[in-house]
Amino acid sequence: MTIPYVCILFSLLLIYINRIPVSLATAKEKGGTDNHYPRDQQVRLTGFGKRALGAHLNSLEAFPIFAIGVLVSGFNDADDTFMTYISVAFVLIRILYSIFYLTDRTRLRSVAWTIGLVLSVSLYLLPFYS
Repeated sequence: MTIPYVCILFSLLLIYINRIPVSLATAKEKGGTDNHYPRDQQVRLTGFGKRALGAHLNSLEAFPIFAIGVLVSGFNDADDTFMTYISVAFVLIRILYSIFYLTDRTRLRSVAWTIGLVLSVSLYLLPFYS
C-alpha cells in the first residue's frame, strides 16, 4: 500500500510543479511579478500564462478527490494491487493533463481530465469490489 501513498505525495507535488509556469509567466509581465496583488496579476494573464494558471488551479481541485479516495480504499482494505494501478495511472494521467493544458491540446486535455476523474471515483468504489 506504500505506492498509493507515494502517489498522493506526487499528486501534491504536481500542484506546485504546475505553479512554476505561472510564476514564469507573471515574471515576464511588464514590471515583473506583482507581489502586492499577485492574484490580480494572474487573472490578467493570457495565452500560455492563463493556461498554466488553469492547470495549476485544476491540480488543486483534483488533489483532494484523489487523496481522499486513496485513504477511503486503504482504510477499507481494498485490493492493494488495484489501488496501486489506479493511483499510478492517476498520477500519469494528471501529468499528461498538465502537458495537454500547457500545449493547448483541448480535446486531449478533456479526455485526460475525464480519465483522471474516473480513476479517482473508482478508488471510492474499489472497497465494494475487493
